Amino acid sequence: KKKGVAYFDLTEGHLSCMTKDGILFSKDGTELLCCPKERGGTYQIPETVERIANYAFYSAKLETLVFSNKPVRMGKSCFSNCHDLKQIQFGEAIQEIGPEEKVFALCDSLEDVVLPPQVKEIGVQAFSLCKRLKRVQVCENSMLTKIKDQAFYRCPITHFTIPDSVTRLGECSLVGTKKVMVQSMENLTIEKVLRAVCA
Repeated sequence: KKKGVAYFDLTEGHLSCMTKDGILFSKDGTELLCCPKERGGTYQIPETVERIANYAFYSAKLETLVFSNKPVRMGKSCFSNCHDLKQIQFGEAIQEIGPEEKVFALCDSLEDVVLPPQVKEIGVQAFSLCKRLKRVQVCENSMLTKIKDQAFYRCPITHFTIPDSVTRLGECSLVGTKKVMVQSMENLTIEKVLRAVCA
């Protein structure tokens, strides 16, 4: 079987981008552009990064992903199809798992996700079709307000608690979840909950 690229390296003085630790970045280091597909192990997003480009880590062989404690905007499918990804540490600044769609879709080895309290929004199809995702922990004092369409579509989550802070629950967002508990119906309706859990 042919192996793909595991490391990028540019000569100094390239006009539009640079490499660091084998990863491709914009020249100023604020946008992470591309991770080699054969890159495995653990990777920590540098604090200089403000945006992760569309498909930047698509199909990479990372096992652990660590975010810095700085806000980062995630592009479409930027971590999707990472079949070896088992652990995500979101840090203390990520407020939106998105806004683009399918950020962590089809990550087949992901079994547990811990959503820190500052996360306010989970984007469209963010974790859709993560076929081993069984546990999603919503931390106490959660600020989560939006779970968008198909966010956890077809994930075999054993139990999901919708915190009372949630005001938007997208269609088919929890299809596949075995047990759903709603802390408060003040901001939701039975119809919205049913559309979230029924295909």
